[in-house]
Amino acid sequence: MFARIWSTLFGSAPVAIPSNVTMALLDAALFTPERIEGLRLAKAPGKFAGRSVTKFRIFDPATTSIEVKRFKDLQFPAEILVTGRLESNDRVYLD
Repeated sequence: MFARIWSTLFGSAPVAIPSNVTMALLDAALFTPERIEGLRLAKAPGKFAGRSVTKFRIFDPATTSIEVKRFKDLQFPAEILVTGRLESNDRVYLD
């Protein structure tokens, strides 16, 4: 219960990039597959046009000057490579 509340308030711990987000990044020609392997994704619940979505921020832990433990740790544009959202049907939208 506490973990769910924490995740709702601050977002979850960074994870490897999921396959549906990887495909969106490759389709947009933003990164090579090798580059994506080293990146991480931090996510948090959010709203878009009145719908519940999952917001995400992608970053490179090798070049980030801060220790990222959750979504809200990534506040500065220089630390964030890509932002986007996941809809409830797992469709990915890149900003």
